[in-house]
Amino acid sequence: MLKEMESEAARDALAFSEFMRATGTKVLNEAGSLWVEVARSVYQAVPFENKISAAAIDYVAVHAHGAGVVRHCCMDGEGVPSYRHVIKAPYSMNSLSGKTRNQTRRGCERCRTAPLSPGEVLAETGKLNALTFSRQGRRLTISRRRYWKRYFEAALKFDQAEYWGAWVGCDLAAFLLAFRIGVTRNILIVRSDPKYLNAYPNNALIYNYAMWSLSKVQEAEISIGFKPIQGELSGLKRFKEGMGFRREYIEERVSVGSRLSFILWPISRLAVRSLLRIGVSSEMLRKLNGLQAVCELQLKGNDG
Repeated sequence: MLKEMESEAARDALAFSEFMRATGTKVLNEAGSLWVEVARSVYQAVPFENKISAAAIDYVAVHAHGAGVVRHCCMDGEGVPSYRHVIKAPYSMNSLSGKTRNQTRRGCERCRTAPLSPGEVLAETGKLNALTFSRQGRRLTISRRRYWKRYFEAALKFDQAEYWGAWVGCDLAAFLLAFRIGVTRNILIVRSDPKYLNAYPNNALIYNYAMWSLSKVQEAEISIGFKPIQGELSGLKRFKEGMGFRREYIEERVSVGSRLSFILWPISRLAVRSLLRIGVSSEMLRKLNGLQAVCELQLKGNDG
């Protein structure tokens, strides 16, 4: 049974890499693992939660094929402490925090949740994606709109991809896209219409999707990602953990290729810290600061 689960996870991981390629995202097949570009020049191993020994990876070969930074779960003692947010059975309303439980109950009363049809995906996802970007103050350029259109359309071609929506009346108020890899359903995105947020569609959507998912497969789990390299926004972390996502502690390892090694120089570390200290902030700067901190901690661990 374990071998069957492992082979299924491998097939699903390959399907995920094909999905990513269809969106225009770069994928590498190096050192016995699949690596997906999750940010510019930053690659993560798939399946995401698989522990890979550092000794089994030829980092030079992976970097030689375009990966500026690689990130993966590793064996104990090989990396730095991190975590992933997961829901596992048993799961119910009692798994939620008090305030979130009340909001989710109201959401379940006000919203209808169900899988999205292909027609609904094609007609609705672009609109809610744009509304979410606008609410978050993020710019959605023409090229990014084209990317997301490819993304939503490409997911429809894979059985492992699951679209779920929450409706208020006849209007789609929120949707999520998850991708199944083995027993793990990875929630990739959640999008919503801000005018319906007081109906708590995101709460109802995630709760009912989780209940449905956990009933499908023995030992199933739902993951909503790893600790971000730049640290997690407090509001988003409260929402995840309020919805019953628990921190599963892991170790992860990061490798920086030679062409980006300058970002780890002491003067680069000092420059980033100084800019943040005087109030200069951007997502890229925060990610760089987080990456530098992880590499610094990892180096100290290796020296110890």
